[in-house]
Amino acid sequence: MCRLFLSCFFLSLLSITASAESIPYKKLVGVWTMSQNGVNHNLTKAQVSELCGMVFSVIHPNLNMDNHIRFTQDGKLLMSMDVLSKEPCTYADNQISCEMEYTAFGKSQGIQPGITHFQKVRDGVYDVTALKPDGNTVNEVQTMYPCSMTIPEALAWVEANSGPGEFDDKLGETINTLEQFTPQIEEGKKKKIELLKKQAKSGDVRAMAGLGILHLMATVTNIGVEHDPERGLAMLKEAAEKKLVSAYVMLGSANMIPGLAFPKQNFVTAFGWYEKAAQTGRADALNMAGMMKLFGLGTKQDGPQAVEWMALAAEQGNPSAQFNLGIIRVFFPEELKQRWKVSLEQDSVTGMMHINLAAEQGHEPSKIMLQFLNQKRHPRLAYPAQAKAKLWKKNHPRKLARNRDYPDSTIEMDFKIEGGQIKFMDANINAKL
Repeated sequence: MCRLFLSCFFLSLLSITASAESIPYKKLVGVWTMSQNGVNHNLTKAQVSELCGMVFSVIHPNLNMDNHIRFTQDGKLLMSMDVLSKEPCTYADNQISCEMEYTAFGKSQGIQPGITHFQKVRDGVYDVTALKPDGNTVNEVQTMYPCSMTIPEALAWVEANSGPGEFDDKLGETINTLEQFTPQIEEGKKKKIELLKKQAKSGDVRAMAGLGILHLMATVTNIGVEHDPERGLAMLKEAAEKKLVSAYVMLGSANMIPGLAFPKQNFVTAFGWYEKAAQTGRADALNMAGMMKLFGLGTKQDGPQAVEWMALAAEQGNPSAQFNLGIIRVFFPEELKQRWKVSLEQDSVTGMMHINLAAEQGHEPSKIMLQFLNQKRHPRLAYPAQAKAKLWKKNHPRKLARNRDYPDSTIEMDFKIEGGQIKFMDANINAKL
């Protein structure tokens, strides 16, 4: 499975403004934790203390930086992850730049740049913006608070809580098993690609679309096909002329996600292709076109049509649509619903039902949101929402038909709640290769 995100999990905004106040590096030396889920300038001491026991960063006097995640329960280590600078970092203009190595499940997950910008909120509290490797765009801004531990105490705690946790052991076993089968999997992919090439030459429309998808997705994965947008688009357009729905979806994604085929987004063209796919009843396209209708991206804003399409996608079991309907039900203010002509009533139980249904399918934003709703926002509604989700599944058997196209791509777009504001997240595309 290859996934291309327009925004990464840890990091996203569009730009950073220069900090009004210069921050000496020595002010940053120490042990810190992050607010999680966006900016929060009002964490209590108890909340900070709780976060310091799970997620913290160590900024050393010698320009090194560590990030540690530890989940424990009843004195047992469940999971651990470390992100450590390989060489001393550089610090200038309130910004630390490092080469960071990620280690999880007992294995190195690779090295990549870590660029972090700081802005003072008040003494000892900073807003922290983590940048992507290009040094300009980011994913998320969080607020940094000091932990009560000294650096030696933090390092001793890390050492005492290191090693494979219970989850790590299980996941590590899975990863090892997958690695053993990787050569066979890669050989199987090569055979499929060779077959696609032969079938495409003979005029097989599904093979042409599949090869076109591979030529675009090659920008993010090495699968033995070169990244060739011109050739890929030509093959997809020929397949689209013969009304192949998977070609509609990929052509929409080519215009929606920069880098697949074009340097910039073209919302109008993207919506046109997604709409064609949505009109065939395809679930991911219904959700995507519905979200674009809701926000007026590439098309006229139309709240009723947007909700209708997302509801049709949800009835087929599309997790992104389930999540989006849940967010509308739980969080949309009345003023916004009136302005966008969204008729769904505020109903937290039904909203949490939708988010439950999406979380059951492994939809990450839903799992995170459900934890927040069940534990903090609406704990009393957790059981009623679960019961309603069971009833929904009984009344709405999943209708997602098996797609014979190989490879096919699916597209998602979800809401994001950031700083109390409802926004849409950038689209992400998945392809089974």
